[in-house]
Order: sequence, then C-alpha cells, then structure tokens
Amino acid sequence: MNNKTIILIIALLTCVGSVYSQGTSPALADTEGKYKYNYVPVSPVSEELMKHIMCPVNYNTGKVELSIPIYEIRTRDFTLPLRLQYDSGGIKVSAGNGVAGLGWNVDFGPTVTRSIQGNPDEEGYLIYNPDFGSWDTSYMHKMTEGMAHEQPDVFFYSTFDAQGNFVFRRPEKSSESGSHIPVYLPLTSDKVETSDIRSGFQVTDGSGNIYRFKEAEYSNTGKITGWKLTDVTSLKQDRLSFSYVTQKLTYADSYDYYAVEDMGESYRNGYWQGVDGKLKFFRMNGYALHNDSLWADFTAENVGQYDNRPYNSVDAKYPKEITYANGKVVFDYSSSLLKTVHIYENGAEIQRVTLNYKQLRFMGRSLLTEVNFTELVNNQSRSYTMSYNDYVDDYSPTQTKAVDKFGYYNGRTGNTDLVERQLVEFGTPYDGDRGVCYAYIGGADRTPDILFAQVYSLQSIKYPTGAREELVYELNTYPDTDEYGNAISSYAGGLRIYSIQCRDVEGTLKNERRFLYEKDGIPTGYAPQVTFVDEMEKLYLRTYSRTSMRYRLYSSLPVADAGAAAGVSVLYPNVSVVEKDDYGKTVSREDYEYNTNFYFPSIINGMVHDEVSHYKKGKLVRRTDYDVDTEQPVHDEEHTYTEISLNNNTPVVAGREVRRANLVVAEQSGVETDDDLYYREYRYSIGRGNTRVENQLTVNTDYYAGKLVSDTVVRTYGSTDWDIRSGLPVREIYKYSDGKKKKCDYTYPYHVNDAVGRAMTAANDILRPAHIGESVEGPEGYMDDSFTSFDYTLDPGSGSALLDEVSVWKHEGLFSMSESYPVHDAYGNVCEIRRADAPVVALLWGYNYSRPVAIVEGASYQEVVSGLRVSVESLQNLDGSALENVLLPLRNAFPAPCRVTVYRYAPQRGVVYMNEPNGNVTTYSYDGFGRLTEIRDKDGAVLEYNEYKK
Repeated sequence: MNNKTIILIIALLTCVGSVYSQGTSPALADTEGKYKYNYVPVSPVSEELMKHIMCPVNYNTGKVELSIPIYEIRTRDFTLPLRLQYDSGGIKVSAGNGVAGLGWNVDFGPTVTRSIQGNPDEEGYLIYNPDFGSWDTSYMHKMTEGMAHEQPDVFFYSTFDAQGNFVFRRPEKSSESGSHIPVYLPLTSDKVETSDIRSGFQVTDGSGNIYRFKEAEYSNTGKITGWKLTDVTSLKQDRLSFSYVTQKLTYADSYDYYAVEDMGESYRNGYWQGVDGKLKFFRMNGYALHNDSLWADFTAENVGQYDNRPYNSVDAKYPKEITYANGKVVFDYSSSLLKTVHIYENGAEIQRVTLNYKQLRFMGRSLLTEVNFTELVNNQSRSYTMSYNDYVDDYSPTQTKAVDKFGYYNGRTGNTDLVERQLVEFGTPYDGDRGVCYAYIGGADRTPDILFAQVYSLQSIKYPTGAREELVYELNTYPDTDEYGNAISSYAGGLRIYSIQCRDVEGTLKNERRFLYEKDGIPTGYAPQVTFVDEMEKLYLRTYSRTSMRYRLYSSLPVADAGAAAGVSVLYPNVSVVEKDDYGKTVSREDYEYNTNFYFPSIINGMVHDEVSHYKKGKLVRRTDYDVDTEQPVHDEEHTYTEISLNNNTPVVAGREVRRANLVVAEQSGVETDDDLYYREYRYSIGRGNTRVENQLTVNTDYYAGKLVSDTVVRTYGSTDWDIRSGLPVREIYKYSDGKKKKCDYTYPYHVNDAVGRAMTAANDILRPAHIGESVEGPEGYMDDSFTSFDYTLDPGSGSALLDEVSVWKHEGLFSMSESYPVHDAYGNVCEIRRADAPVVALLWGYNYSRPVAIVEGASYQEVVSGLRVSVESLQNLDGSALENVLLPLRNAFPAPCRVTVYRYAPQRGVVYMNEPNGNVTTYSYDGFGRLTEIRDKDGAVLEYNEYKK
C-alpha cells in the first residue's frame, strides 16, 4: 500500500528478559523484533479518493490526468461519468492491482473512506475521556499501549460535485460521549451526518441531494476503512442505487530492520538484524584499528523469529450494479479484476465494455492491455490498447530486495535485505572511557534507477482513432543541499512525466509536449521529510543502580513519513509545458505557477508534527501563454485566494501521540518505578477546521502589439455561517480594460427570512439564487441596470421548494418579463408555464417522469390532462407507437391556434422522434456510445449524417 496517504509508524515495544545473560535466548526475538503498525490497508478505490483529496492531480504533482470514459449515466437530475483513471506516478513493488490492474482504477462515483489513527474513533476517541491531555504517568503508559487515544481519524468523502475531508469533534463531557459533530477540512456546502460510524453516513450536498453510504468495507483486522454509496436521491426523487460484491485484495507487506545498541562492559554487545521474519544477533567479538578509527568485528547468531507479515489484505467492495430510471450498469469481475461492463436501457443491453489483461507471475498482478467497446445497437466497436514498460522479468513483491528507499523497483538484485547499507557508530567503553567504534549494517543499495523505477508503468496508449500517445518519465527530484551546503538534486520517490509524444496511425511523430519543472531555468520543488531511523534509550535496571544506553532502530520502511500526512511525495510550484511539432519546432508554451502558501509536516523526535493545510495545495495562482517567436506573453491568468471561516466555530484540529522514550530491561520484577518511565509526546495541528479557501481575485490579461488589455473580477463573500458554508460570492465587481465597471450582487435562500427560505436552508438546498442584481458605474456611482428575481414555493414532498416564478427587469424599465410555473407534478417537474405575452404552455412527462413527451401551447395543464385518453401515471409505461397513439389525438382536442409537439426518447441517449405541430416528423439515431449518427425527415431523407472514426 502507498504510505503517502497513511502514516506508518514503527516502534519497539517494552523489552523483557535477562540483561546479563551472555547467551542469546528465544526471549530476545520477542524483545527486539516487535513493532507496532499504525497502518490499516484500504481498497484501491478508497486510496485513490484519499490521494486526490490530499493533493489534486495536476502539473503541481508531476502527474498527468489520463482517463478512458466507460459510460456516462444521465438521469433527470444526475450525471455520473464512469471512467478508468490512471496514476502516472509509478508502480511500487508492494502495489497490488487496482480495480483494473496495476495503476488503473475506476471512478465509480461518491464514496467515504478514512485514515485510522491508532484505533478507530468509535473504539476510543469518540468516547469521553476525562484524562485527555493528562501528564499522569499511568495514563501516558496507557497511551503507549494503545489503551487510550487522543488522535482523531481523518475521513475523506466525495459527492458528484465536491470532495473533502473531516474529523469529528472530541466529546468534552460524558453526555457528549458517542456524539458525531464533524469538523470540515476544508469546509464545503455538504452536510455529513451519522448516529454511529459503524452504520454508515448520510451526506447532503449543497443542492439538497442525499447520499447514503451504508456498505462497509473492512480490513483484514476487522476495522471499517470505507463506506460505499448505496443510493443517492434528489429533492425531486430521482435516484441511483448501488449494489456491491466483496473482493479480497492482498498486498505485499515486507519489513526488515536493524537494532543497534551502544556497548558496555557488563551488557550484551552487538546489534540485531531482522530479515523476512528471522532474527539474528551479531555479537561483538573484538575491535580492530584502521586509519585511526576503531572498527568492531561481529559473529552472527540465530535467535528466533519476529512478527513479520509478508501480506496485508482488505475486503474491498466493488460495484456490482448501478440502477436508475430506464437503465442500469452491471459490472463483472474475475480474480478481483473488472472484466466486463454491461449497459442496459429499458431492459435491453445497448453497449458492452470488455477489459483484457496481461497477467504477471506473482500475486495475481496484472496489466490492462485493452479496453474494447461494443455498440450492440449498430454492431460497431472501438478499442483502446495499452503497452507498458515491462522489459524486466517479473519479480516477486514479497521476495525481491531490489527496492529503492521509497518503495519502487531499482534492479539491485544483489541486495540481501531492505535496509540501506550504511555506517553506524557504536558507543563503547574503550580504555576506561566511553569512546566510539564503527561498523557497517544493512545489505541494500536503495538508490533510485529511472530504468527500473518505471517498470510496469504505462508506456503508450492507442486511441480508437488509431493515434497513439507515448509517455516518457523521469524521477521525481527537487533541489536540495548536501551536508556541506552544496546544491544537489534529491530523489523524492516515484515518477514525474517528462514528455508525451503523439503519433498518427502510421506511427509518425506529430507533436510532443515536454514538462519542465523549473523557473527561469532553475529547478523547483518541495518535498516532505522522511526518516528511516528512530532513536531512543534502553534503560538497564538493577536493584541499586541503572544504566542508560543509546538504542537505534534502522528500518526498511519510514519510521516517520511527513509525506504520508501531506498526501504527496513532491510538489512543483513552477511547471512549463512546451509543445513541439514533428520537426522539433516549438509551437506553444504555457507556464503554470502553483501556490506555496502551505507547510509540509516536520519530524520531531521521530514523529510527524503535522501543521499542513491540505486544501491549500494544488491551487493555481498563475497561467501564462507565450508567443513562441518573440518569447513574450500573450495571455496571463492570475488568481488570488482568501480564507473564510465559520463564525466562532473554527476549532484547531489537533491530537497527541505518546511513545515510550526508552526501553526498560529490569533485573527483577518491580524494580521499574515511575521515575524510569519517560515519554516522547507529539502534539500536532492540521489547521483550523471549518475553513475554506476561495478565489478572491482573478485577473486576465491579453497582450496586443506591446499593449496589454486587462479584465479583473473581484469577489466578496458574505459573513454569515451559511455564506461561508456555501462558498458563493455575494458580490462580484468586473473591471474592464476600457475603464468600465459592472457590479453583480447575489442573494441566496439563506438570506431570505421567510418560510420558503428557511425550508430551503434546512434542506441544504442553498446553491440556487434568490436574486441577482446588476449595476454599472456612472458619473455619480453605480446605477441599477438589471434585476432578476427567483421566487420559490414550498414543496411538502421534498421539504424544500420549487421554482414558482422568474422575473427580469432591465435598465429603467425598458424591458421586463415575468414567467411563472404554477403547476408541478409529484416529482417536481414543471407542468405549466405562463407569461403575459405568450400562450400558456403545458408539459406532459413520461419515461418514469424523466422526459417531457408532449408540449401543448395554448392549453393549461389541467385541460390537457382532461383531454388525455389515459392517466398521466399510465404514460410512464408507454413508448413507441403506443405512446404516439395516446399523445397525437391531443391535436384533435386542442386544434389551432393550439400547437402540440410529441417526443419519444432513448432515455439514456436523447430524443429519437419529434412530431411537430404541423405534422413534420424528424427522427434521430444514435450509436451505443450515445453519439448522434443520423437525422432524417418524415420521408426518410437524411438531413444530417455523422461518422465517427473508430
């Protein structure tokens, strides 16, 4: 699993056993080989959500967004694009398959997941703790043993239109125990609710849509790591429902280490080596003097086993079926890989997507090689094919030691363990005084190698048109300094994109995009701290004396990884994208600048001190286009951001972790006292809760013949909590290059203190406007120019409101218009439209109330319903000629000047038949991919024909 998203902390447990024994014993394995994982694996889909929220995928991360659309579900109120997504950051040795093989996952839509910090919230943090923050020794000891917790889990969620993370507020009195009050990081318009984490969540987005996450996903330790969407319902009762199958996913999870202790005359002298679960003790048996330095010699002794888990697993929930009005999508899996997607419309399968793989030798790991789309309506097909950097013989993730320090393959097959070869210093009593001696530990060369780091990464993708894109990578690096202050380039883990080459059907190079991570020719980049060494004291106790010895753990996995909390290995504040044609001539250049107003976590005493504000990363502050001939800018786009926070409700999200500062080895039980219990305390803060970052200023500048033309938008945000939650501006001022200014003022439902406004606010239906006023600047200040008012009426069915009337007023009354919608059906559809200057319009809805099937101009809705031969409810089950036979007689009931237009649909694609008031018929044909292919008139003559390249 990727440790960018979950902090992995390894710590030795308290030592037991005799300290004076000159021989080794089985107890030694229990002493030196134990460690704790603060690590719970999650499914690939959950992990991708966490990574994308922590740090958005853009040039800021050195990655490119590469996706293959599978299908877009379109209902009356929802649009859900299903697509394959590729992570171009490299394939770790420990990586398991995503839903569609190594590196590929499927965006199935909204989900909730969490990063468990210690124990799950429901087992500790959300239970009232009167000792919270206490320095009492016995309580601190409980924290080190995992019996008390002061760290909140971090939850991640997504809806159709937003994503974010949150923690729960800690109960501060016993009556609050088990309460679930979310603190958002960042704040969004979404509302998260639960009465019990184990039963799932309900999220209401800013449009009042309700998402229920009830399908739990478990790790191999029985902890819930994610919750899958079971259904989403709109205020108008449109619904998507999801069902799932369980897939057990297994990941490599190797861990090697060395434990080094200073030497003493009366104590065990040497170091411990743990490799593949086997523990050895290297006993010091003498010294040798080389070049004025004292070097130790050792003899190896097998001493037992330690707790090493070569595998980790999670019971992932993969969608089996998504159902909705007039259609469904069904997913088939084989060996935990997505194999086939079936798309149905009105019970008939209209499209099938098949995924093919190349299977590697170990752990079922596979590479997605082809995605084939078969359109079953017209029996057409198209496909995407992929190739990979698979030139290295397949290696076993659980056996290979050829791994760089960040977990990527480096081809060093001569490595004997996973700990980097390094020189260590031992304190030793030499000539009566404590001196030092030296020895080498570790059997690994963990330097990165671009040739091997990109093994199994995507090399090229061929599109249905026959064109092909080839991806060229380089190592993630950032500018750094060595111990002498010299400028160097340091490795940050994984890959960044160097270039994308586009070739035509014949394989001829057409253009190339290159990505330069620099500013003015100087490399840029920021990377968090990572440490593989944990240092503490080992305390030997006798009845009347005690001795403290320095004790160090050298781990193959990060003892502390600040990048895990930051959700990224490196960030690039400046990126240039240069496009060259097939002759190598530069044809375009774009410069991107991202904000640096954030802090990576720091590592203090081997623990991560997290002060990062996740939501500040990935913000574009500037984009500049250049004239490649003059190298001068032609367009510049600049953004300035501001923080806005809830009033009197911005708690600092913080926590505390406590570790023993020493290992205690006692001569006999009861010798240890409170004076010997020392702790390392880690307090952290990840920023203010219930705060968001919004765009305050946008400046667009164009350059013409040495002159610049600049337009500016300044946004002002309201001061109420609902203003902050929505993130919508209450005012925008447009400043144009000719000196003119325009001001737009906005109000929203939460500004309207009446029954309708309160109902919409209570339903979290807060993103619809109430009023929009525009004014222009004149000699005496701003003057009103236009005004638009949206009036709503209460809807008991949804608990919110329906649009009742829209009124528009233009400058000094030169134009005004009012349009009302007095009739809606039970699903919130507009059934009648009235204007003073036009005939009344009635709309009949069909296809499960999702599409208008008849529009009658000149009659009220009630009159049209009375003129129908069947009930409106019966219309929902009709299609084809049966639907026409019911609707066309309306022309006899409502002759001219009334006008009747009749429609039929392929609900997931579009209108297929339109019978106009004059009797003209137009038909529309689509392929299974939803693309319009033909338009014909009533005589069958082709009016328009669209041919799509495969």
